[in-house]
Amino acid sequence: MPRSFTAIPGVVLIVCLFLPAMRVCGEPTMPITFPPCYAAYAGGIGVVVMALARGRRIVKFGAALPPTLAVLTVGGCLMCHKATAPFVAIATLWFAVMVPWSIARRMPSERALALIALMQGLGSTAWATLLVTDKDGMWGAGVTLVAGIALVIGAAAWLDSVAQQPDLPRAIVR
Repeated sequence: MPRSFTAIPGVVLIVCLFLPAMRVCGEPTMPITFPPCYAAYAGGIGVVVMALARGRRIVKFGAALPPTLAVLTVGGCLMCHKATAPFVAIATLWFAVMVPWSIARRMPSERALALIALMQGLGSTAWATLLVTDKDGMWGAGVTLVAGIALVIGAAAWLDSVAQQPDLPRAIVR
């Protein structure tokens, strides 16, 4: 149950990408116009996929999406310093390839999936807190904050339910 609950705030985060979050030059601006913040919103796609998918490949895709977006966002922001930009670009590309590859190599555990959802929720909450506390923040930022907090609560409940499940031995086919 907690796993599927995380899909709801994930969908809300995706919708928040198209809601007015700030006033820029006096005009309402949606986050879709500012690519560096995509990780806070588009990572919701990965959460929804992880929460609802049952196929191994699709779950792996959902699990790889939020961390990959986070790597690309952080790397893109760090490339602003011209002297280190080539090195940061190479490192970002390497991590952007290695993160999804390492997740796709083997099926992530239920605990790992819950932790990825928790990190997405914390990142979205932190981003929305910056927008809400700004004097130019708009109502879309508040909706994003609520969705981020709901995702953190849902992911924490998911982690708790995983911790309460007994460890089963791995099945062996003979």
